[in-house]
Amino acid sequence: MIQITDKSKCCGCNACGDICNHQAIKFKTDIEGFWYPEIDKDKCTDCGMCEKVCPIIEQASHIERYDIPKVFAAYAKNDAIRIDSTSGGIFSMLALAMYDKAAYIGGAIYNQDHTVLHILSNDPDMLPQIRSSKYLQSSMEDKYDNIRKRLKDGEEVFFCGTPCQVHALYKFLRKEYANLTTCDFICRGVNSPKVFLSYMNMLERQYGAKATKIKFKAKQWGWHNFSMRVNFANGKEYCKDR
Repeated sequence: MIQITDKSKCCGCNACGDICNHQAIKFKTDIEGFWYPEIDKDKCTDCGMCEKVCPIIEQASHIERYDIPKVFAAYAKNDAIRIDSTSGGIFSMLALAMYDKAAYIGGAIYNQDHTVLHILSNDPDMLPQIRSSKYLQSSMEDKYDNIRKRLKDGEEVFFCGTPCQVHALYKFLRKEYANLTTCDFICRGVNSPKVFLSYMNMLERQYGAKATKIKFKAKQWGWHNFSMRVNFANGKEYCKDR
C-alpha cells in the first residue's frame, strides 16, 4: 500500500485514489493545505495497485516518445485568445482543434470557493474557464477513471495538466490510446490551496465583496508587467504587480 513517509515524494495527483476498487484511499489536506492519501486499513487488501499507478515510484515505461524532442515555437493569432491566456494561447488553439473532433477536454477550473479542480467536458463554452494557469494544486478525483471510460468508448480526449498528473494518467491507463492527446508544461511546483484561500479571504474582506474572477499574469497592463487581477461582485478590481 501507499506509505507517505516523505511528503516530497507525493505530488497529490489522486491516481492511487482513483485506482482503488475498495475505496480505501481518501485524500485529505495536511497542515499546509496540500492533499495527501490516507489509507483505510480496514478496507485495504494490499493489492498494490496504488503503488503501480504512482508517478513517483516508477516511470511509465510503456509510453514511447521521441528520443530527441521536436521543438516548435508558436502563439495564437487570435488576439482575444492570446491576451486572455497566461502565455501565447497555444492550449486554447489545440483545444479548439480537438472540439472540432467532438473531443472531451480535460483541464483545471476555479470552483466558486476559489479552489481548483479538473473537469472533463466536450462543451466549448467551458474553454474560457479552463484557459490560463491557476498555480494551485488541483483536485483530480474521479478524473482518471472518467478519462479511461471515454477512451474505451472511442471518444477523443485532450487532457492538459501538470507533468505529474499527465504521468499519473499514463500509469493509470497502463497502455497507449490512439484517441488520447495530452499536454503538460514546465512546472516548478504548485502552491497551497490553503494559503491561497487565506489570501483571497483577506482580499474579499478588504474589498467588501466576493471575488468573481481571478486571473494570474493578466495582460491588460502589458506583457512584461506580470500581475494578478481579481474582479469583485461590487465592481471593484484588484491588481497585484509581480
